[in-house]
Amino acid sequence: MKELLKRRSIRIVLSLAMVVGVLGPIAAYGNDGFTDVPDTNIFHSDIKWLADNGITQGCNPPGNTEFCPSDNVTREQMAAFMRRLSVNQVVDAATAVMAEDSNFLDGWTGSYYTNPIDGAACEGTACPSAAALTLLEVLTLTVNTSRSGVLQLSSMVQADQGGTNDLVQSWLTIDAPGSDPCGGWLIVPVDGIPGSYGIMFLDGNISQGTISTSTAVEVSGGVHTVRLCVLGSDPIDTFQAGLTSVFSATGSVTITPGTTSLAPEQLAKLEVIFGPDAEALN
Repeated sequence: MKELLKRRSIRIVLSLAMVVGVLGPIAAYGNDGFTDVPDTNIFHSDIKWLADNGITQGCNPPGNTEFCPSDNVTREQMAAFMRRLSVNQVVDAATAVMAEDSNFLDGWTGSYYTNPIDGAACEGTACPSAAALTLLEVLTLTVNTSRSGVLQLSSMVQADQGGTNDLVQSWLTIDAPGSDPCGGWLIVPVDGIPGSYGIMFLDGNISQGTISTSTAVEVSGGVHTVRLCVLGSDPIDTFQAGLTSVFSATGSVTITPGTTSLAPEQLAKLEVIFGPDAEALN
């Protein structure tokens, strides 16, 4: 009887030993799915993250039960990692994925990286007319700049006058006072944007003409008002006009001080229009 109990005890002990021998190693493995990465591995959570996001699939296909944590990474393996990282969009939400969804780039909205274009135009009876020597505000353009930068401005005016030896001048102003938005005028407008002036002379043979100008001006961030102004020595009809702006956050504008003078033949035309005192206007 004692011998029988002894044998049964030995069998129970051996059975328990086999169970412990099987369960013991399993308890030491991590929950990342790899048999060679136990929970005690200092990089266990990082490796689990790679596996959970489909970036790594294992190193012993087709079973892929191992990660081979101490092996070097080859260039072809790195290519697979990078592709899976991109395809699975496993990128922090603060970078590319969210930037595309929310139009949020590097702390700026998408408008920071664009060059906005604004424009205004009129044609035919939509364009205003004016009496002789009357400052005429033909077009007004409101521009909202996201930050300080440069506005490139272009203007075009097609004018018609019925008299002879007539003068037509156009220019641009920016953020001029509402009471006098086109500023003063003495051949060269005192409140105009440098480089935006244009002059043409109409005589009996030429009753219609076009003035085109292009210039640039530095602006601060915010809302700005650009005006296209025209003046004629006789009553004037503007039958077509256009004003455009392109904003850029880069670059600068350098203005070299100088005097504006008319060529002798232009001054002679002014004397016909305004008399001997025309030279004082130059």
